[in-house]
Amino acid sequence: MEIQQQLVGSPIHNLVNPQRCLVLKACVSELDCTYSHKRKSHKRTLLIFNDLVVVAKKNKDQYVYKASFPLFNTAATQFNVDAAQNSIQIYSLLDKKILLQFASETEENHRLLLQTLLDTINMLGELEKARIVGLVTTLDQIRGNSQHMSIVMEDCDRLNQTSQQQKRNSINFIVGVGDIEGAHSQSILSL
Repeated sequence: MEIQQQLVGSPIHNLVNPQRCLVLKACVSELDCTYSHKRKSHKRTLLIFNDLVVVAKKNKDQYVYKASFPLFNTAATQFNVDAAQNSIQIYSLLDKKILLQFASETEENHRLLLQTLLDTINMLGELEKARIVGLVTTLDQIRGNSQHMSIVMEDCDRLNQTSQQQKRNSINFIVGVGDIEGAHSQSILSL
């Protein structure tokens, strides 16, 4: 809640979410590698949540929103460029687009950031797999129930057919009984 209040200019109005938690807040240097001959870096604060990364610029007691992206379907890797060692990039697995490149000041921070990102992305992937497995299981149960229902319906149809056949037989039997009685009385008389 405190971060939501300190974040200025954010299009994310619902940063506070019961399923979302702040995993790590870190100061980094965002790398602007758009021009190979001229690399710029900007001091940024990374707010790594369990499902989202927010990039902000610290300004006194506030954070000015710069960018954000979901961590689902992303990957984080380390890389080194001439201007900055201990660099990390986050990219989309869907289109391989680089979402963010940044460097940490120390190797220890670099390892912590990379491991945190990898763990968070991995956990998010595992949660998504579990969600999908849950959906598949539910669908299988529904299908199983519908298959069970179709088996029950087939059984009901068979019972109904058997019942109808038994009714026909009993009707035939009743008709036959009359005939038999007539035949029986005839046969008794003929005896």
